[in-house]
Amino acid sequence: MEKNYESVKNEFLKHPGITHVSASSDIPGEEMNMLYTALVGQVDEKKQSMIYIFIDQDFISQFKIQLASGRNFRKGDEKGAFIINEAAMEAFGWSSPRDALGKKIESGAGRKGEIIGVCKNFHFEGLQKKVAPLVADLYPRIFSKINLTVQTENLKEILSFTKKKWQELFPGSPFEYFFLDESFKEQYHQEQLTSKLMAVFTILGILIASLGLFGLASYTAEQSTKEIGIRKIFGAGVLNVTGLLTKEFVKWVILANIPAWPIAYFATKQLLKNFAYRTSIGLEVFFISGLLALIIAVLTVSYQSIKAATANPIKTLRYE
Repeated sequence: MEKNYESVKNEFLKHPGITHVSASSDIPGEEMNMLYTALVGQVDEKKQSMIYIFIDQDFISQFKIQLASGRNFRKGDEKGAFIINEAAMEAFGWSSPRDALGKKIESGAGRKGEIIGVCKNFHFEGLQKKVAPLVADLYPRIFSKINLTVQTENLKEILSFTKKKWQELFPGSPFEYFFLDESFKEQYHQEQLTSKLMAVFTILGILIASLGLFGLASYTAEQSTKEIGIRKIFGAGVLNVTGLLTKEFVKWVILANIPAWPIAYFATKQLLKNFAYRTSIGLEVFFISGLLALIIAVLTVSYQSIKAATANPIKTLRYE
């Protein structure tokens, strides 16, 4: 595909459902090669290892990568030109994208050229990792992938066309494809599995705790039968009796939140350490969770409390 990649792209663009086509060595989400990179004509003691991706001039617009300065690739840049990201710019010690333009670098593969553009940082790996220094090179010899942007309304027919076209252009080569969104989704498989397991255990924990509260409320109501009957005879209303039985549980739920909050905070902090970019944990999260726990506790014991409060005091005293 080295010499005819433009004609290959044009063949795929013949289908009206395919809107953009580009060629590259890799795509965001895949593991990419790393090469030593050194400045040419300047003092450079670092010779840093950077991620390399080999792309054509349509890749940047197709993947909506924004340029901070400079220009995109164009015909003739195959001889030696590079686009770096802001992380690479900072790694070389330049303070602004404009400072990087025109500087010459050499890759570990022996490719030399000047920096023609600096793109804004974009995530080509999962959010578990920081955006690493990246160098993009227009080098058709390394192209191994055709990237298609398609309209999903008639996906089955487009896939059929793509397979047929591939077999025409590359007879004998296996036709393999995948969707970019699914590829990125796979990077969070472990986190999704952990989330589902936590949800299941949380629901089980709430159910077990609710059953325990319900049983304890039934026992408390039974033990307080005589007291409730006497209070009702002396004019206590349903709300008074219900509050009498509920307040003890409310007190323990509030006390339980005191050790639970710091434990939950440190456990969440440890979980978020797996991500280079993470959200902050505000106090409102703990207040809301505490309020929900309180509501669940009140709802759980309210049935027995109301049942005891509405019972006939004559019958309860006779029972005693």
